[in-house]
Amino acid sequence: MVALFHSSSFLIPKPLAIFDQWEELIKYWAVESIQRKSAKNKSSHAKNKYNHTTGRKNFAQLRALQKAGGASTPTRATMFKICYAKKKKSIINEKTKEVMTLDRGDIATSSNLV
Repeated sequence: MVALFHSSSFLIPKPLAIFDQWEELIKYWAVESIQRKSAKNKSSHAKNKYNHTTGRKNFAQLRALQKAGGASTPTRATMFKICYAKKKKSIINEKTKEVMTLDRGDIATSSNLV
């Protein structure tokens, strides 16, 4: 492994294509419609109340993993707890904590969750 760091391949100059791509990216960011889209996305992201913690796994994959052990299909409440709590079972924020403490009946009738 030490040989990798002393390899002469690191001394080869990088291609100019990377610099060209950077210039294109700067031009792209300067376009007014892209700046508007970025501002809209930033605003939408700020309104997000719940942040899932599942990483690259989507909800269908997580549901399949839960069913793989021979258990029944997980409920929506169970999926919420799986997807919105950290691995060490700590809660991300107060809004998520509030939802996780509700009973199933309260979740179905509560209108202030969205």
